[in-house]
Amino acid sequence: MNGMDTWAVVQLIWQVVTKILAAVLVWYVLSHLHSGSESVIVPILGMIYTILRQQAISLAKGMILFTLMIDNIQQQLSALSDKDYCRTRASQQEVEQMKSRSNYQTVIEELGVSAIFLICLWYLGNTLWLSAS
Repeated sequence: MNGMDTWAVVQLIWQVVTKILAAVLVWYVLSHLHSGSESVIVPILGMIYTILRQQAISLAKGMILFTLMIDNIQQQLSALSDKDYCRTRASQQEVEQMKSRSNYQTVIEELGVSAIFLICLWYLGNTLWLSAS
């Protein structure tokens, strides 16, 4: 993982574990619904939640890109104003680590939300299919 420290790896593993536990919890709750109306309403609410969550993730990704653009502009302005200016290697590595860590985190988040959406969609489809037959 490109020079990520141990703590960052532990954080990513924890994030994966929490997403798996959330998907299992959603699966458990949906599998124990008994009423016809709640078997339709709860998966729909879960799907609405995941759609809103996905929009928040997209906004977060946009903010990360915006921050990186501002950093790049600041570096270019510093280079223009001072010909001897040079970004330190440690500073460049820090930005690269932040980019890779945020990319990993957003991918994990997107996969977790997508898994919950698919579980809700499957239960909704299954409920509607069984009620139609």
